[in-house]
Amino acid sequence: MDLAVGLQRHGMHLEIVTPRHGSGWSKQFTCREMAVHRPLQLFRTGWAARADRSVSRYIRDLTRWLIENGGGADVMLCDRAREESIAVVDACRKLGIPSVVRLGGHGASSDLTFLRDDRMGARCRNSTLTADAVLVNDASSHREWLASGASPSNVHRMTPCLVPPESTATQRASIRRSLGRVNRDLFVPADTTVLLSVERMNRDSGLQQLVESALRLASDTPSLQFWLIGDGPKRDSIYNRLRGDGLSQATAMPGSFGSMDD
Repeated sequence: MDLAVGLQRHGMHLEIVTPRHGSGWSKQFTCREMAVHRPLQLFRTGWAARADRSVSRYIRDLTRWLIENGGGADVMLCDRAREESIAVVDACRKLGIPSVVRLGGHGASSDLTFLRDDRMGARCRNSTLTADAVLVNDASSHREWLASGASPSNVHRMTPCLVPPESTATQRASIRRSLGRVNRDLFVPADTTVLLSVERMNRDSGLQQLVESALRLASDTPSLQFWLIGDGPKRDSIYNRLRGDGLSQATAMPGSFGSMDD
């Protein structure tokens, strides 16, 4: 997700494809203005060697979906060299667009270990070797992948992080105005004191001590406002404590916005 957000910040239009892990999950939603597609469901108990629960059926169905829905793409990037990489490389070949596969993970959970030791890994390895480009994270992964028979011309070493593009003063001013309009409910007069917390709302974050001191702080500082931004298992108890102390009107808890309902 970090890679997708980074690419989007550089002006690229992205659509993300990922599996569903429950029948109640939606097949499509929007995250940070990017369309997220979940056309196929995986099973919690793992692959079963029968009917539509087999890994071969999953790869075949994903390939078909990518071909039917990916005709407008300029390139397809598979974030791991696992079963999905077979579908991506095959679909790109039939659509006539470039395919990119990133070798990720570390140690025993790395793609290189999977490609070397797993039975399905051999099939994924053969498919990844035919991709138009392969991305590796470090020098050791680069050497190991070349030693496995990869062509040096289509292997590229890069980190998964992207530097945000430079913004102009005009763009920053426009962003501030937009954020100001979005967050009008957090407006306070210039002479108001705001206590801002972005700590995780759990037992060990230290936020509980702040909440227990909130009434005394509010008594000592006129017009004090508490902005508690974040989420966690103690969220409800924190809100109930502040409300019980009569501070609900002085408290804003917008949350982490991890849920689309927020």
